[in-house]
Amino acid sequence: MQISSFQQRIEQLKAFKEAHGHLRVTDTLDKKLAGFCRSTRHARRNPDRSMTEERIKALDDLGFEWNLRNHLSSFEDRIEQLKEFKEAHGHLRVAQTSDKNLAKF
Repeated sequence: MQISSFQQRIEQLKAFKEAHGHLRVTDTLDKKLAGFCRSTRHARRNPDRSMTEERIKALDDLGFEWNLRNHLSSFEDRIEQLKEFKEAHGHLRVAQTSDKNLAKF
């Protein structure tokens, strides 16, 4: 299994933002990219050598959301997430294992 380079992930994030209009990547929409986002946020909160100023700037330039706890999804955002889920899965039975927050909504 090949791990994507940081630049490849940036390109994937650009494509995701173009397709979805935001960078709130969930496991439902793209599990691997969502994992990258989680580990990137963790690396910034717990600095290590991989989180350079160049990487932070590249993510900032995209509009990357570093702190999702401060981002409260509006009702309209949730409806869009449900539409995306239905488009991806053909139903609206969101399991907690797929997307815990969307399932609660």
